[in-house]
Amino acid sequence: HWRRVLELDPGDAAATAGLTRIDRLGRRGPRAALARHRAGTALAAAVCAVAAVTAGTVVLADGTGAPLERPGPSRADLLEQRARQLAAEHRARQARDRDRAAARRAQAAEELARTLRAPGILPRVHGDAVEVVFTEGLFSRGAELTPAGAGRLTALGERLGGRRLHVEIHGHAAAVPGAPTRGGSVVSLWRALVAARELSAATGRPLTDFTTISADQREAPYSDPAKNRTVTVAVTPG
Repeated sequence: HWRRVLELDPGDAAATAGLTRIDRLGRRGPRAALARHRAGTALAAAVCAVAAVTAGTVVLADGTGAPLERPGPSRADLLEQRARQLAAEHRARQARDRDRAAARRAQAAEELARTLRAPGILPRVHGDAVEVVFTEGLFSRGAELTPAGAGRLTALGERLGGRRLHVEIHGHAAAVPGAPTRGGSVVSLWRALVAARELSAATGRPLTDFTTISADQREAPYSDPAKNRTVTVAVTPG
């Protein structure tokens, strides 16, 4: 620090004296030991003065009494500040990209819902996916499709064809007294499989392109048992 003072003011007597004391304290031998003892108090004062300069509590002055310019930030400090700035800008770009991607997915889901809408077919947008609910039950009993139900699935399949989509079919079942009230059922799973077969035929896509699930009884789309003899189809644009 004394060397820094001399760089700013080569004629500074205190800095020169401080460096002289430090040099003397670094020597060896009896005379050096005596010098260290005599210089103890002066060295303590010098250290305090240097600390004050470092903390910015002492204003250095040249011979005219004008304040000397304080040293600016070091190159390491500037690089660290720039690194923090770049990191913040990168995080902001990532957030903007995520928002744009989410907006594109939501728009694609809205467009898909409009395409899938047809008599008896009710698409509902949920974020970036579309849930297709049928306004009437598709099955008469067990896993037997009604003629109208088969027609609804064919119409949906024709609208799904030629698109890159993930299709998940959830089978539902009407509540039956004494039957389990949760955990799904074999009947609802069979209904999902039958619906997958119909959609596969209508789209020309293999059965492996469709995921089939037995929905929990609590996920039934309607309170009317007859309407719950159905499936719901979750469609996500690819």
